[in-house]
Amino acid sequence: MRLDGSITKEEYDEIASTLSVKMHQLNERLHGHTKADETFAFTVSSLLDIASNAYDLFVSSEIEEKRQLMGFAFSNLKIRGKNLEYSMRRPFNMLVNTSNCQEWLPLLDSIRTKHFAEMVQLKPIFVEACKDFGIAA
Repeated sequence: MRLDGSITKEEYDEIASTLSVKMHQLNERLHGHTKADETFAFTVSSLLDIASNAYDLFVSSEIEEKRQLMGFAFSNLKIRGKNLEYSMRRPFNMLVNTSNCQEWLPLLDSIRTKHFAEMVQLKPIFVEACKDFGIAA
């Protein structure tokens, strides 16, 4: 357009400047999204690492560390008779409720299969820890 004379040099410079500013803003947004994706991936990776080592972490921890680990994953821990009742915090609640999700089901089955014996062993430890922490019905 500039070459055929349909716009002046000033109009061209103004449009070029506006486009340059927009391009810079878009690059900043892209960088922000890329950084957020990296942070999210790191967080998910760390969360899965902690979750996969939860049993070992819990067993080898002191009482206060056990309390923190339990508080990290659970809320509203209660013992009603012989049953432990609990609510799971986000995002752990999403991992538990993944049996309806086709994409997560193989991972959930793998974790359950790989760590089944450890999970069974955890229940008495959680019950005992609840007693230690004074959590009652």
